Amino acid sequence: MLASIVLSVVVWSPASGPLVEPVEPVEVSGGFGRGITVASDGVAGDEVKGDDAFAVTARLRLQLRGAVTVDDDDDDLGERLRPELLVRRARIALSGHLLAHRFEWKVQLGLSQNDVEADLPIIVRDANVTWNATPTVGVRVGQMKVPFDRQRVTSSSALQFAERSRMVNELNLDRDIGLVVVSRPFGEQLNLQAGLFGGDGRNRPIPAAGLLGAARAQWTPLGDFDDLEEGDLERRTAPKVAFAVAAAFNARSVRTRSSHGGVLAVDGSEGALDYAHGTADVLFKWQGFSLLVAGLARQALDDGNAPDAVARSAAGVLAQSGIVVVDGLELVGRLALVVPLSMNGAPDNAADVVREWESTLGANLCVLGHDLKLQLAGGLVGTDLERPDLVARSQLQLFF
Repeated sequence: MLASIVLSVVVWSPASGPLVEPVEPVEVSGGFGRGITVASDGVAGDEVKGDDAFAVTARLRLQLRGAVTVDDDDDDLGERLRPELLVRRARIALSGHLLAHRFEWKVQLGLSQNDVEADLPIIVRDANVTWNATPTVGVRVGQMKVPFDRQRVTSSSALQFAERSRMVNELNLDRDIGLVVVSRPFGEQLNLQAGLFGGDGRNRPIPAAGLLGAARAQWTPLGDFDDLEEGDLERRTAPKVAFAVAAAFNARSVRTRSSHGGVLAVDGSEGALDYAHGTADVLFKWQGFSLLVAGLARQALDDGNAPDAVARSAAGVLAQSGIVVVDGLELVGRLALVVPLSMNGAPDNAADVVREWESTLGANLCVLGHDLKLQLAGGLVGTDLERPDLVARSQLQLFF
């Protein structure tokens, strides 16, 4: 239930009257799935001050996971079973606006061990400010997700499976520090984004490194919708579809997977990678049915004279679908494939870049949509180097 409290504060001195100006009314509201918000509408007494409008929202998210992997290559039963119990994500998200939505900001902290990089355990995941320059153009600066492939840009709170596809985990572009221009030049149907980033991932300044440029275009011919939430839990009566393409170029990256993965020597003794990236995807939702089809590719163009094969050139495809059989119960399935790329004159791939595939089925019990849900899934994953493993996961999410 939505609760609200309106506070007005005035400090008085018997001799001189008010010591400070009246503070405009502030509303505190809260609700499950919405967090707690402190907001002002910019109204002080009978005077309206639109520039004084502001809001601050705090949210908390927990993902508790149990999983087991059965390694089919090991003959010892005790070694074949690899159980996993962990707090996959524990996050605090703060967001808000000021000056009547002309500026919006977001800070997200990841408190779980799995939310930080092993060699640089910084908990800041998002830290950015958006200037809404006009109703159709915005500029965002800070640390954020690079506007590239759909499943990586979609929040981990709104996924149909406990984890993104292995194909996406290999070929995505991670969070980075930079600037993005967002535009909707023809209304809601066309969304354009273009950005320039450091190219080496989260909060990792690298001396003499290069830059990452990325651009994404999305067309929603049937109107705007919640395209950054997987599944159609609302069971919408009108069909919705989104088509998107994106491209990126990362010059002189010291990360093996372009903006994430292992770190090459900063002094250049292991080279610096130039990568070209491309992706395209289609998302469809209607009557509880959802379908996502996406393809990604990454090609190394230069390895900076690295002494060893360090490139990870590959392409992948993902097909993922779900159907809400009754309110709150969704059945889901996913197929994914990653294959190495080889191009004449291109740097050689690392030895572990091999064909990899995934086939997974699952069920989601969504008590309060994505904000309170239990996810169950099991499937096979395999590579050219070994027989497939059986992986089963369960995950409980609470997003206040």
